Amino acid sequence: MRKNNYDVTYEGKEYQFVYKRNYYGFRGDEVPLEKITAIFMGGSTADERYKPESFTITEFINKKIINKTSNIKLFNAGIEGQSTRGHMANLKFWFPKLKNFKPKYLIYYIGINVQYLK
Repeated sequence: MRKNNYDVTYEGKEYQFVYKRNYYGFRGDEVPLEKITAIFMGGSTADERYKPESFTITEFINKKIINKTSNIKLFNAGIEGQSTRGHMANLKFWFPKLKNFKPKYLIYYIGINVQYLK
């Protein structure tokens, strides 16, 4: 649903890349929902909008697990500003609307956005 071009300097090198969210709201290219076996959720530290996708935590984890198993791939469901309340809302409102979406694994990377909840 989103597609933005970015020019960034990351670790001293310049990169041009396209930040994409697919039709279902996950970062990256289109993928059939039944192929999503694992998702990575969090705020901006999970979304990592201003990094090329290959440098994100999600992709670093994917590179590690591909050596161990080929039937799991992690997809980025991070949303800037997302708090624990937002994660709970995703489980209640976003994910149930996705037909054939049945990931086996949910990884939450939470922290800074939760500090203001009372």
